Amino acid sequence: MSRAARAASHVAQLDGLRALAVLAVMIRHFVPATLEVVDLGRFGVVLFFVLSGYLITGILLDCRERLDRTGESPRLVATRFYARRFLRIFPIYYATVLGLFALSLTTRLGDVAALQPVRQQIGWLLTYTFNLRYGVTLQDAGPLTHVWSLCVEEQFYLIWPSILLLAPRRLLLPGLIGIAAVGPVYRFVGLLAGWRYPAVFFVTLGCLDSLALGALLARLRRGGDEGAAAAQRLLRLALPVGIGMVIVQGIAPRSFSWPFSDTGIAAISLWLVGTATMGFRGLSGKLLETRAAQYVGKVSYGLYLYHIPVAAFAYVPLGLLGLREENLGWALPLLYGAIAIGMAALSWELFEQPINRLKRRFPYFSNPEPA
Repeated sequence: MSRAARAASHVAQLDGLRALAVLAVMIRHFVPATLEVVDLGRFGVVLFFVLSGYLITGILLDCRERLDRTGESPRLVATRFYARRFLRIFPIYYATVLGLFALSLTTRLGDVAALQPVRQQIGWLLTYTFNLRYGVTLQDAGPLTHVWSLCVEEQFYLIWPSILLLAPRRLLLPGLIGIAAVGPVYRFVGLLAGWRYPAVFFVTLGCLDSLALGALLARLRRGGDEGAAAAQRLLRLALPVGIGMVIVQGIAPRSFSWPFSDTGIAAISLWLVGTATMGFRGLSGKLLETRAAQYVGKVSYGLYLYHIPVAAFAYVPLGLLGLREENLGWALPLLYGAIAIGMAALSWELFEQPINRLKRRFPYFSNPEPA
């Protein structure tokens, strides 16, 4: 296999991991009974965080490499980074938030209980600060409560370019290790203080280990032979350590183990991401590279955003068909999933993809690198 073919395969497997992450979240929400066995939703969200940390950090470090060589200004790179993130993230997010808010004001749906929290939290939703509001007040946002994780990612995107483009290079590696440690320490302090779950796990400080571990892998892999060797050692440790931490979390007293549960999930996710970038072999690699996994991964952002509103309002089209949700049994989550995937596919083809093409107008550097 050529180098180009191997690179395409590895990118494809990361899309397959996105599919795995979003399907895990959907199963958690559509089949709540699974929570009694394992929190697939938390696994999916942490995997998304590790993926984001790895990919965004890799992009910014590659830009930093050119900046260091050429002496160009980092301001242009940061501006283009934000423009590209804006085009990918904001349109369907604001379309969904404002669409549900508009529905909450109509005479017909204004009294639907699920939409009242959207009206109450609209300012926090529009400013990507709902996760902080939820953590402090425990007031949810109804069918948009799950966007707390998107708020975490936006807050991460807000500060990360400045850190990676401007911080002294010698401080990047120890800084990432320190940032990763903030997550479990914050959660430990929060649980010790008796804070409720959203205040501990939905606030950005409580998610930093997941984001920073992905970033750490990206940094190590750009550290020459020594860094690449360290990255391999990290990946060899990640899976057994992660599994061990998850097992301890399941059997040890919650006050002791719960602060470290996300770190264990993040370690497993790190192994998945790191291995996928090298290419899973055998059946697992083939599954991640199937057309279905690739497409679900491609539309995963819309699928994540839409799947709970779909479940909240599926009773409307079902009622028109003379069906009741309580009578559908195990067919109901499959129906939810089919509707959500259909919506995400339409969103991608008709809305997101045309806007996403505009990113070509915002390359990180306007001119080719001087020879």
